Amino acid sequence: MYQVVQTKKWKKERSPKRILVIRLQATGDVIITLPFVQLLKNEHPTSQIDFLTRETQVSIIENLVAVTNVISFTNSHKRWKQLLALIIILPRLLVNRYDVVLDLQVNRYSRIIRQLLFPTAFSEFEKYTPLPAVERNWKAVERSGLVKNFAHPILSFINNNTGGIILKENGWNQPKDLIILNPAGAFKSRNWPLAYYVSFARIWIRKYPDSQFLILGINRIELKASSLKKELGDKMINLVSKTSLPEAFEIIEKSTLVISEDSGLMHIAWALKIPTIALIGSTDKNRSSQPGKHLVTLNSDDLPCGNCMKSDCIFGEIPSCLSRYSPEMILDLSEKLLKRQ
Repeated sequence: MYQVVQTKKWKKERSPKRILVIRLQATGDVIITLPFVQLLKNEHPTSQIDFLTRETQVSIIENLVAVTNVISFTNSHKRWKQLLALIIILPRLLVNRYDVVLDLQVNRYSRIIRQLLFPTAFSEFEKYTPLPAVERNWKAVERSGLVKNFAHPILSFINNNTGGIILKENGWNQPKDLIILNPAGAFKSRNWPLAYYVSFARIWIRKYPDSQFLILGINRIELKASSLKKELGDKMINLVSKTSLPEAFEIIEKSTLVISEDSGLMHIAWALKIPTIALIGSTDKNRSSQPGKHLVTLNSDDLPCGNCMKSDCIFGEIPSCLSRYSPEMILDLSEKLLKRQ
């Protein structure tokens, strides 16, 4: 498919008064826009930045200090409900008279919104270019003329420390290092064997006894969490289904290292600049490989069957693109990653 990327650069010397960022879905894609929103705020501290997203993603954005208003769009994908939502929010958007609109979604509704707002400057996300989503987000921001150089910023949140309280209530012996294990890949072809997580944890704890392991996320991984807890005992803190998204951000921010399959939590760790070993398996590298010295991505790009995007591996129950990474190899990569931070 082909897309004519539309853009109109901000050419005024002053900062824009109001900027609208649009990214409706999905969770991981919304999360990886956060450093760019923070970067915009750092470069233009007097600008009001609003963010338009679906209802399920509002909680991701509303605690980011850089964002003034989060505007909610319907979760429904039914055309009539989306049109109704557009009619409801449009007056509010028109009143704000945005100087710049960054369309990081580029679908029917985001384009209609951008066109009806008649901004002085705007830029679009490239949907079909074979580049990682982070690079495409950056190109959209760069084309707007608002930021010239990308340096991954520290995100600033309204922090209530509820995440820290939950950690302590569930056995975190601060200041022990938190190592997050995240077996949350959506399909078998994106799952590192659970026995490998156990082996990695046991090797790690022998070398670094002042550590604790943590698993958090949604109920889809409850069985895996229970299995890890059974194997690792009081070395493992199980917070699956016990945290909100903002609380998960607070908790991940306190971690030392993340070992993660392709999931939203992996993208949170990237956004927060937490050292991460990303085991993305069958996922296309351009969908989940993120840049940065704090991330080591182990993808399948070097294999003839790589980037297959299949839910099941054609070579067996355990995907060969992930089973080739032993616990010892992940330990070695983790140590090298932490040394260079």
